[in-house]
Amino acid sequence: MVFQQRNGRIDRYGQSERPDIRYLMINSANEKIKGDARIMEILIRKEEQAHKNIGDPMLLMGKFNIEDEEQVTADAIEAGVSAEDFDRQLDKTNEEFDPFEALMAGASETENPAQAEDDDTLFTDVEYVSAVMSYLGGADKNAVKKLQTVNGIEIAITPDLRRRLTALLPSEVIPDNDYLRLSPDKAFCMAEMKRSMQNSLSETAWPATQFLWKLHPLFIWLNDKASLFYGRDEAPLIGFSDGLLKNQCLYIVSGTIPNRKSSPVIDEWFALLFKDGRFVKKLSMNDVLAMTRFGSGDLPNRNVITAEMRQEAAALLPRVVEKAGEIMQMHCAAYNERINPQISEELERLAGLQQKHKDYKRSLFENDRRKSEQERKVNEIFEDFVAWVTDTLEIENNPYIRIAAAMMGGN
Repeated sequence: MVFQQRNGRIDRYGQSERPDIRYLMINSANEKIKGDARIMEILIRKEEQAHKNIGDPMLLMGKFNIEDEEQVTADAIEAGVSAEDFDRQLDKTNEEFDPFEALMAGASETENPAQAEDDDTLFTDVEYVSAVMSYLGGADKNAVKKLQTVNGIEIAITPDLRRRLTALLPSEVIPDNDYLRLSPDKAFCMAEMKRSMQNSLSETAWPATQFLWKLHPLFIWLNDKASLFYGRDEAPLIGFSDGLLKNQCLYIVSGTIPNRKSSPVIDEWFALLFKDGRFVKKLSMNDVLAMTRFGSGDLPNRNVITAEMRQEAAALLPRVVEKAGEIMQMHCAAYNERINPQISEELERLAGLQQKHKDYKRSLFENDRRKSEQERKVNEIFEDFVAWVTDTLEIENNPYIRIAAAMMGGN
């Protein structure tokens, strides 16, 4: 793995020449050291073969971290294993190790195996950017334009947006003019990046059209702006003449539970259906889209919401928040049931590693004061590790619940 990581850093994206990768080896007249060097030569040759054949040298030893690989190599050298026997040992491990079988075995031990989720949204990325920028631009017709040669848009960079981009992006990424070109077409953006690097022969070259993906800083800025469309304790109330009955009301709920560092760990979106003022059931967002057909096309505004309906929707809010809290409590319990054993396992591993470091540090010094000082430093380091693990993974049942919207039937 060490060889692979080093070689990967040398073989960088965008270079036009094939890298010359070499290994520095020790040449010794001592026969024992010569045997050790032969083992290293075998590792180099195996890594090169693995890279050509499968691109993953971890299968050679069946290990998944550098420390375990180093231990296997060290044990072979200390035991005086010959280079030929070590070579055969690697071949046997490679033949016997089945990564798919290991993966499935790990999955079978998990109570809740991973499941694929459809990334369904009301808008495509281009549509979302276009809608928000058009709203923010007001009467400015140049705020948003469609690209002619590829699926994408060109948006006007406002002073506020430029400040945000400047804070988050390298200077070479920010356009010199007042427009930002974006496209979700991966192949087109990669071809543009390659062409710009070839034309300028500079590491700072950047294409005129950037790749539009969900982690682009533009989305953070747009989400911040969109969150201000409605004030505190406000949410849109949408009326439907089809899909919902007059006595039905849907509440779109966003529930989050953070860790101790205030980073969201659980982030759930769901809907609560009420009929005649009574809770009926919880719905997924896909269920909501299927029921209301919201987002499938433009819906006419027939002004079916009355003052009485607004009062009815507002009167149900305490019950909605209570029910949402119960649902988030179940998500919290499921998370804790899944993550607590992992936390305990990680803390046990850290405790064992801490003891190994303390033993090693004590072996370096004979003076008791120096030993005590080194042991204190090790304890401080691992206390920070433990705090990081617990603060990152542990949560409390104190969800933040937001009513994003309400939908009512008007027929």
